[in-house]
Amino acid sequence: MAELLAPGIVDPADLDYWADPHAVLAAARARGRIGRTPHGEPVLLGYEDAHEALRHPLLETFGVAAILARNNVTEGPFHDWCQLLLLSMRPPDHTRLRALVRKAFTARQVERVRPGTRDRLRRLLAGPREAGRVEWVGEIAHELPVWVICELVGVPSADRDVIKAWTVDIGHAFTNSLSADQLRRADDAVRSLYGYLQTLIIRRRKAPRDDLLSALVHAEQDGDRLRTTELYAIVANLLVGGHNTTRGLLSIAACLLAQHPAQFALLRAGGAVEATEEVLRYEAPIPSTVRLARADVSLAGTRVAAGEAVHVSFLAANRDPARFASPDRFDVRRADVRPISFGFGIHHCVGAALARLEAQEAIAELATTVRELVLEIDEPRWEPFLQVRRIEAVPLSFRSV
Repeated sequence: MAELLAPGIVDPADLDYWADPHAVLAAARARGRIGRTPHGEPVLLGYEDAHEALRHPLLETFGVAAILARNNVTEGPFHDWCQLLLLSMRPPDHTRLRALVRKAFTARQVERVRPGTRDRLRRLLAGPREAGRVEWVGEIAHELPVWVICELVGVPSADRDVIKAWTVDIGHAFTNSLSADQLRRADDAVRSLYGYLQTLIIRRRKAPRDDLLSALVHAEQDGDRLRTTELYAIVANLLVGGHNTTRGLLSIAACLLAQHPAQFALLRAGGAVEATEEVLRYEAPIPSTVRLARADVSLAGTRVAAGEAVHVSFLAANRDPARFASPDRFDVRRADVRPISFGFGIHHCVGAALARLEAQEAIAELATTVRELVLEIDEPRWEPFLQVRRIEAVPLSFRSV
């Protein structure tokens, strides 16, 4: 198990780490503010150190490049798409694209789907409520996010199942242990998704609608617009991230509420917003990110050489005892949480508000319509190696209010 890892070593490519990452990270923190990968690269463990690294001008994004390099992916549709992700880009290209995306992906666009999200969630839960049980991941966490992101983007209802299949195949390629079959499926999915988007984008150029795709197609900043290749990449990014990241968050949220019945009971009086932040803190769906030092820098009292990769552990930062009292306690009434679960600085997740909205609605719906939420397995199993954490299955039983 996790205790077999050497003290201070954090290895996300090791099954022992995935068995209990918090134990591994706590053991590393007991030795200092920085852990080390098996290759000697620094792993930042503290909340303030993580904040500093994520906004440091001499640390540039390296997360996607690190995944590709680790898995020896040097060509193909998935590789080429990764080069155009916002997370892969650096200023000034990143600044330009992020400004154009912000012009389209507004708070109004996000709030526009809240009533539909609530209605869709209730429809998905109608059968399980009658039966008194649900396999939350397959029936809710997998289905709700793809509906929401497709509704936001403007994907027709008839096409959402095929979008779901493509985003799953692409999402599985963001792993520390990529198989040849996973890469092939991701390449095929990127190719198919681009082909589909080509037709949809042509339609929106001719006849815009009140959806995110139309807003992106026509977004303009200082006379600049998204190029066609950028538009494909960004819309694909939103569909993949909007499905996979939120699926992970929803699987975690329901599992935690079932494991902490006293905390779940507190939510009947309200507090879904605060509970969502605590879920994000307690079990961040994105475990870490990687930055590359462009010059020698000092971080957490340690010199980092130019060209060295720096790992920022969101899981560790969110349980830093210097920032959070009793950090290993799940507390839905915890105030001023502000977790670093969607990054920070210029690479803060562009879809964070949408993921939060879906989690808030799901938690509120469970808290107000269900009681005696019971997890029907002894221990949930986390899918290992993925860059977006999620639980394989969350079978629940309950009584409706």
